[in-house]
Amino acid sequence: MSESYHYLISGLPDLYSADQSAERDLERIQAEILELLQPDDRSEFQYLLLRNDNKNLLRLIRDRQGIPDDSHISFHRPAAFSHQDLEEGILGLFELPEYMQLFLEETDLQKPLTLQSENRLIELYYEEAIENTGPFLSGFFSHKRDLKNIISAINARRDGMDLVSVLVGDTDLNRELVQSNLPDFGLSRVYPFIAEIRELIEQRQLNELEKRIDALILDYVAENSIGHEFDGVGVFAYFLELSLASRWVDRSVDLGRERLREIVKKVLSNSVLPEQVRADELAL
Repeated sequence: MSESYHYLISGLPDLYSADQSAERDLERIQAEILELLQPDDRSEFQYLLLRNDNKNLLRLIRDRQGIPDDSHISFHRPAAFSHQDLEEGILGLFELPEYMQLFLEETDLQKPLTLQSENRLIELYYEEAIENTGPFLSGFFSHKRDLKNIISAINARRDGMDLVSVLVGDTDLNRELVQSNLPDFGLSRVYPFIAEIRELIEQRQLNELEKRIDALILDYVAENSIGHEFDGVGVFAYFLELSLASRWVDRSVDLGRERLREIVKKVLSNSVLPEQVRADELAL
């Protein structure tokens, strides 16, 4: 990883400025970062974008099957690939990441996607991202996967579902989640936020839940990027903070209320499981 991106980082807009110019110009900043990163760092950076490509791929598969998608977002950004790239990737005319190719090979694209098949894509994504990135991003993706699985386990237990069917990956955490009957799964010493997250979910305080998840992600970024102000980790940390901040910029009070209504409607609907809401609506 390059030790010096002084020119790149010094030229990036300040985060959380009064006019929020950085938050409103995410795609331009993404393009500038990709252009100036060294090849190895660029390869790692792509995994930060692929989270949205996963959503876009699933949306495209549903569109091809004629299945309506209830998301109010037709194309998630920032993303590594265009709609055409993904379309051609499904047809084998464009080279997608290995985990996406494996998912497409394993999945019968003529049948409606299930929660398990969607989780399989996420599982493959995390596995590849953790394996192919350095300590900072590898730890970041492991942290996000843990958060996702804890939330999924809380939801599954609340709704009387089989925990195994909603968890992503084969990890020690998952085994503890499945085996424990304790309210905090016996994990509060390692994950002290579990009780708070469980309470927010049970009370359906979804807006506060989203903010808490974002805060936990930002805590990881801040704690693990100290001393990396001008290297690749510094660039990754900047973009992660920018991505989270940009999600809140355009939310007026009315927009926030409407969005919250949409999330609550999904949670209460029998057609979409809470786990799917977590994947689509939170930063996981």
